[in-house]
Amino acid sequence: MKRSMILAGIAMTISVLSACTNEQVDVKALTADYESKIEAKNNEITKLHEELSVIKVELEQEKAKVENVSVQLQHFDHKARRIMNLIAENNFDEFKNEFHVDFEVIDELVSFVNISEYLSVPSLPIEIAEFPMYMAFYNPQPEFTEVGYFLYDNELERKYDIHFHFDKDRKFKFVTTN
Repeated sequence: MKRSMILAGIAMTISVLSACTNEQVDVKALTADYESKIEAKNNEITKLHEELSVIKVELEQEKAKVENVSVQLQHFDHKARRIMNLIAENNFDEFKNEFHVDFEVIDELVSFVNISEYLSVPSLPIEIAEFPMYMAFYNPQPEFTEVGYFLYDNELERKYDIHFHFDKDRKFKFVTTN
């Protein structure tokens, strides 16, 4: 009986020791597995931080572009409205002096001369210069900028489409109706 008890004790001790050894091996394997997963996630986080930094720089650049476009658009809008005010007030001398353009006033039309971009002479009816202006488009190009407006004659329920043309130095060239 002593012998069987000793053998049972030895067997139990061996099984406990082997269970502990297996558990330690499992813990080491799990720890290594989790550490590799944590390292992979940390690498992913680092890459995402780098990507976020690049995106922040791009966002700042785009923001600067939008602010620049906004400033340019305000500049062109101010000029266009100033031109229309001068025409509406029949203040043609000031218009010529301020904007340095050649035009003639014939039959209640402001006709711009020496404009090579057009086959016909661009012109604008003086009567529409006092109508409310609504921005239609802004078209900046390397060689010129075009700004379009809609003008509404509420009495006749008529709409006019006008285009202001500026050269690459943002100097006014002419305005025409389409």
